[in-house]
Amino acid sequence: MDKHEILTTIQVDPEKIRCRDCVFRNGGMKFPHFTKAHCEIYVEPELKPMKILFEGADCDFYVQEK
Repeated sequence: MDKHEILTTIQVDPEKIRCRDCVFRNGGMKFPHFTKAHCEIYVEPELKPMKILFEGADCDFYVQEK
C-alpha cells in the first residue's frame, strides 16, 4: 500500500437491502443487524453475495417476516 493512497469504504444501504424484513436476517449473531454479511442462511465463513449487500438484488432464500 502506498503511503499516499486514500482508503475508502462502502456501506450497505439499509433502505435497499432485501434482508431488512427477512426471517433469516440475524441468524443468532451476538451483534445482529440485517446489513451484516451473515445470516441464518449465509453462515460464516460463507458471505451474502455482494449483489444482495450492495445492489439490492433479490435473495433466493428470502422469506418475509410476518
